[in-house]
Amino acid sequence: PAGVLLMEAVKGYLQFRESRENIARGKTFAEGVTLFLAECMVRGVKKPTYVNYERYLGRVGRAWGGKSVSDITTEMVRELMSHEKSKAPTTRHLYHNLLTIFFAFLEKQGWVGRNPVLAVARAKIPPRRPGVFTPEEVRMVMDTATLMVPELVPYFALCFFTGIRPETVERLGWEHVEKDRVYIPMELSKTPYDYEVPVRPNLAAWLALTPPERRKGPIFGANMTKNLIYRVRRKSGVRWIPDGPRHTFASCVCALDGTEKAVEQMGHRSPTMLYRHYRKLIGKEQAQAF
Repeated sequence: PAGVLLMEAVKGYLQFRESRENIARGKTFAEGVTLFLAECMVRGVKKPTYVNYERYLGRVGRAWGGKSVSDITTEMVRELMSHEKSKAPTTRHLYHNLLTIFFAFLEKQGWVGRNPVLAVARAKIPPRRPGVFTPEEVRMVMDTATLMVPELVPYFALCFFTGIRPETVERLGWEHVEKDRVYIPMELSKTPYDYEVPVRPNLAAWLALTPPERRKGPIFGANMTKNLIYRVRRKSGVRWIPDGPRHTFASCVCALDGTEKAVEQMGHRSPTMLYRHYRKLIGKEQAQAF
């Protein structure tokens, strides 16, 4: 009879689920992180993303490392998020996204019955106008780099005058800098495709300070450190704006060439974000001075 078949199906499913839970029981959060990161390596997750996964899951592991993943509840996730309230909303939002992805992976592996993060509200990110540098501030930073650490001039020039993300500039070599363009392969950037940025006169002028015989190998050489970058920033006297060079470049291109050109040169696919955030931050006169 249909009722008997249905009961057998339900019983079989419950036995299957119980067997999976028995296998998962005792698997710790730390073991889950190891498996997750290994899967990321196999799938070819980009290095910046992998590093973020490793860093933030490692921080959560300080609290949950030895706990069984099947015992982690929504309330525990909510409590963890409450401890993160001292951090910026964007950071809390990042934790939420990462843990959602992590537990979704464990759910597919049969390590957890359901994702405990889904019932936790995301942190609200208040709207904020992107900050940009003035031409005078850019000049102060570039002049300081020229005097203090000339080897860093190409690094700062590429950040300011191409809008390439700093972590991507650190991976570029001189072979990516051509006479008329800077080529950014997808393997080195955050974007899943190649793109290029034209070499404008301001960028060409700063790059010309590096003699041709020294334009070999990585732009951010082995002798360069983040500490040197911070020292140049502080010595310049300019209040540093996170992502400021990229925001400034995007705003200037929008003012001079329009949003469509900015989309191409920023490595984006859609003009929506650029139009919303950068279109009117800088006027044409200031963009020309830049």
